[in-house]
Amino acid sequence: MIESYLVIISIPALIALTICLYLLMNNKLKRLEKQITFIKKYLEISEKTVPSRIRKRYIVFYVMGNGSLDKKKINNAVRSTWKNYLGEFSLIKADPQVIVFDQKLARGILRVAHVYKKEAIAILGLIRNIDETEVLLIPLKTTGTLKKARKTMYEERR
Repeated sequence: MIESYLVIISIPALIALTICLYLLMNNKLKRLEKQITFIKKYLEISEKTVPSRIRKRYIVFYVMGNGSLDKKKINNAVRSTWKNYLGEFSLIKADPQVIVFDQKLARGILRVAHVYKKEAIAILGLIRNIDETEVLLIPLKTTGTLKKARKTMYEERR
């Protein structure tokens, strides 16, 4: 007799449990679908914002200091300071190079990847000594073309 009551009570409980599990799984599937669509949208947006190629930026800078400096010494100082502060991986990706340096004007042009423009300006400000000569590298202007950088380098007299 008790066994029949247990069977009668357990059948509705099983049905209720099955319905609850179905609703719970359905809700989790809906959440999972929402997350998947969000990730797809995010990936589409990030693909659009990532540039197809790395562009170059040219930073015109002025050198304050005594002593004779050349392009090679400044280039080595920029690259070693970059490596010390930002690491070798960043150095390889940014590829900073002093393209032009005029000793008479004490001005030069630093080429860098556009993604690392701000880091390059910071690195120029961090350099204080080049071959035991106290110097200060002051960034004047950033341009997108070498032609504009050369124009700026020879026009601006500060």
